Amino acid sequence: MIRLLASLSRLRERIQASRYAVESAKIRSIEEPSITLRTAFLIVSAAGLLVVAAAVQAQSAGEWRNAEHLYNSSCTFCHDTGVGPVLKGVGWPEEYIEIRVRNGYRAMPAFKPSEISRSDIEDLAKWLAEQEPTTEAVEAGPGS
Repeated sequence: MIRLLASLSRLRERIQASRYAVESAKIRSIEEPSITLRTAFLIVSAAGLLVVAAAVQAQSAGEWRNAEHLYNSSCTFCHDTGVGPVLKGVGWPEEYIEIRVRNGYRAMPAFKPSEISRSDIEDLAKWLAEQEPTTEAVEAGPGS
């Protein structure tokens, strides 16, 4: 009888421990739902940057047909969709554009000279300056 009571006591302790573990798991899953959202956001952001990087990598320096081709292949994904600032018609100096292209800025990746040459950047700056400014471009500037 004593053995039976001891076995029942151990069983009761195991049941209580299991209940505690289940309750702890429930509380953790309620407290941390945004982890999966953050992870999904990071994956989608990384995938977007990879698409841009892959487009640029596909074209080695000097193989761009022209500045418009370079812009459409590398810049339009962000700068024509509102993710990055408007570039067309703003008239930013070539030096400023080169600094941003070489070093990146915020979410914009940096591009090596082997990906976009200095002469490609010169052509891009001239082409961007020749484009019709949009209404968003009036407010844009190098500090944007």
